[in-house]
Amino acid sequence: MIGFYAKMESLDVCLHMFLEMLASGIYPDGILISCVLLAFSSSMRISQGKAFHGFILRRNYDTGQVVYHGLLSMYCKFGLSHLAEKLLERVHGTDTESWNLIVAGFCKSRLESK
Repeated sequence: MIGFYAKMESLDVCLHMFLEMLASGIYPDGILISCVLLAFSSSMRISQGKAFHGFILRRNYDTGQVVYHGLLSMYCKFGLSHLAEKLLERVHGTDTESWNLIVAGFCKSRLESK
């Protein structure tokens, strides 16, 4: 359900449901976290998206490629390709999708020379 609201670009509803889920003792998996990241990307709420990244790190939800790709995508959509690049440098085992996201982010930010 959270994924549906994320695709419908309803960040506020998505976050409300996410927080209710946490309050009830249900912990998110990588797919759910990537849905919330999609909602931040679509809404262009940069500071909240960055804060959610911090939340992911503090709660040790930073596992799996799906979360990693969601973060890369979010930062690229925000036009913050320098943060996506930092994330890419920190994570070992990058794959083709990671590089595709970075290249797309650089093109969006007009950093084709990178």
